Amino acid sequence: MRAPDTHQLAAMLEARGYPLYGPTPYDLTLVGLRRDGGTTDAWDDAVGALYHDDQGILRSEFWVATTDPGRPWLENPSRPEGCAILVPGHYRRCWTIGEHRGVYQALVQRGDMLFYRDGNRDDVVDPDGDTECGLIGCNLHRASARQLVDEVGLYSAGCQVIRDVRDFERLLHLCSLQVQRGLGHWFSYTLMTWRP
Repeated sequence: MRAPDTHQLAAMLEARGYPLYGPTPYDLTLVGLRRDGGTTDAWDDAVGALYHDDQGILRSEFWVATTDPGRPWLENPSRPEGCAILVPGHYRRCWTIGEHRGVYQALVQRGDMLFYRDGNRDDVVDPDGDTECGLIGCNLHRASARQLVDEVGLYSAGCQVIRDVRDFERLLHLCSLQVQRGLGHWFSYTLMTWRP
């Protein structure tokens, strides 16, 4: 999925009333773009960061991702009420750097987020119905560390997942720059639906 350019993204955030952090360098604005009408189990979304560099120039980097759960979790959710699907919106201070499932460094959920529950156990993402708010382990992590996988599959049970480990490492590097600059170890996230 090709993301809008930097200025289009800034305009999208402003039009929807979502914050754009900065102009302090590396005060990250993390954004997810969920493809409107996307395909189940496809890497058809984007996750990325907007930030000002040391010269004060607004930049953006986006990577192939999913913001939806994979087919196996939709058909066989881990909870009886259904698989979690993150509701589009802004989530202030929702993540910190930690370990995803105790295995590798990722952005792990530390603040409440709003979810739908897709409980009909078919292979279609149904982002509607009742919502709940809470801590359920919605992390921002990677897929395979060894290869580019063709389908989302088991890599997302409702998390935000970047497909390529190299892209994910770039995101973590940007996050570490925010921390090193003394801007805090909390990360906010804005998820928007987008029609390319």
